Amino acid sequence: MDRDRPLPPAEVRRVLRLASDDQELTTRHDDAPTLAHLEEAAREVGISPSRVRRAAAIRPAPRTGAARILLGAPDHRRLEAVLPPRDPEDPADRRALAEALERGLGRSGRVQELDDGFTWSEDHTLGRTRAVVREGADATEVSLTADRAGHYLLSWFGGLVGWGALAALTPLSSLGPVGAAAGFLAAPFLLARPWWVAQDKRLQARMEAAMMGLLEGLEVESTG
Repeated sequence: MDRDRPLPPAEVRRVLRLASDDQELTTRHDDAPTLAHLEEAAREVGISPSRVRRAAAIRPAPRTGAARILLGAPDHRRLEAVLPPRDPEDPADRRALAEALERGLGRSGRVQELDDGFTWSEDHTLGRTRAVVREGADATEVSLTADRAGHYLLSWFGGLVGWGALAALTPLSSLGPVGAAAGFLAAPFLLARPWWVAQDKRLQARMEAAMMGLLEGLEVESTG
């Protein structure tokens, strides 16, 4: 990333949040601060500027899909990052990187070697998570993807059960056939929405923590 490129407000907030890790980190440069400004702010409060660089390297993929519309959060999340290339003579410690992922996500997985890197993956029946690290001559590319379609279906089913419980206490006949049908279709999503949104926030925090740990292990030492 260009350290002197002005950053939009949303990106500044995201970088500060990831880099500060529950500490208060702000910048005096209110008008489009740059990455260099954020590194300076981190240094002043005792946070390593490298954390800011790692946070700035992470890019969330656009959130799309029916789950986001119906329940307020996606059933798939993906984070991506591009780092400077590593020295081929100094390969990253695969086991240490896997442990960083597992600490952040709170799940154990398995490592599979690739010609130009490795993958780490876990599958817990209702969902799965996969990290891919590719070490090229020009850059190190990293992605972390979480598929929670099974959790999405479980939350919808929980909403359906909740609607059934409410229906048992409510005379559906008074709603009429159209009202009863509309309630059956819409109520499970409305009841599941708060739980699903809360779960997604926790997943996002775990993925960000895992990605920061992974990038720390991959980071090429630099000055500044």
